[in-house]
Amino acid sequence: MDNNLITLSGLNLLTKIEKDKVNEILSKFYNKIQRHFKEPIKLESHFKEYNVEGKRKKYSVHIKIHTTRNFEADYADWDVSKTLHKVLNKLSNEIEKKFHVSDQRKS
Repeated sequence: MDNNLITLSGLNLLTKIEKDKVNEILSKFYNKIQRHFKEPIKLESHFKEYNVEGKRKKYSVHIKIHTTRNFEADYADWDVSKTLHKVLNKLSNEIEKKFHVSDQRKS
């Protein structure tokens, strides 16, 4: 996998453990989603923190997939791993919905 195809911004807000987890999750997702497309896809992700006053931080994740058709999703939650999974599930559903609809039209 080419690292230029996955762009991460806002990772400086995360701890080393969180960064490793994010990289692992995004790599698995990228490999899974890439199978749907003939050409390489470009995945952009942006992480933000909210409500930093207390001990907990709220994370917002926004992800875009650039290919012949663009897909994007975002989500916010207190756990960065859960937030990332929710966003990726939204993207998966959107991509599968697009391919399912185009399969029905061909029949």
